[in-house]
Amino acid sequence: MDRQYAQTNGLRTGYIYAGLESMNTPARLGLQMESNVVLPSVNSLQTSSTLLSLYQGDKKSRPCLVMRIDINRKTGQYEPIICIMGTFDGAPRDSLARFYQFHIVPVFPNSAVRISDKFVLHTTPHWKTKKWPAWLVCSPYPATDSTITTLWRGSEGDGFHLDEDALRQLQWEAARRRKAWQTIMADPQNKRMLQDNFMYVHRRRVSARSYKGGKMNQVRKLDLR
Repeated sequence: MDRQYAQTNGLRTGYIYAGLESMNTPARLGLQMESNVVLPSVNSLQTSSTLLSLYQGDKKSRPCLVMRIDINRKTGQYEPIICIMGTFDGAPRDSLARFYQFHIVPVFPNSAVRISDKFVLHTTPHWKTKKWPAWLVCSPYPATDSTITTLWRGSEGDGFHLDEDALRQLQWEAARRRKAWQTIMADPQNKRMLQDNFMYVHRRRVSARSYKGGKMNQVRKLDLR
């Protein structure tokens, strides 16, 4: 097949499309937080608006990179597996929930790239940044928006994709991070602390208030890089 890209139902792997998605979704799935479960350890911190924003999400049109295309066993329909992209409104990476700190990949050009970043994503053509650096959440999941069909286009009308080597490297990187994350989450204490950390950061963002206890923003020293 030309360029070794899979093309199904009008979609091509390695291409970036516009999808109505939430940045919360990969974190909620990766942290195994079901929509009908309220975590006891953070219950006292919850408000209805916090939970509503978490599970309904902050959905808007976002760039979504199609990693592969599966077939849903229940519906028999083609199902794009995506990695979502975003800017986190320019928030410093150290202020993000630990899930994101573990999974985000800088998209070139990115002024926040560090020497410790072993992987930087290069799109073709280069990604166009307006105000804040862009990140890809390297945690693939089935797209919740079934209408992903339109390429994400820059200000000049150009679309974006990954070349074969870049896509292959990203797929390998996603597999590596997934394996490491599963090992971390296998420890019930790690799992709960990471869930609490996410809810603390999420609530702080929703309420725009500061929780001075600090305990929930502390995760045991884990190798999250």
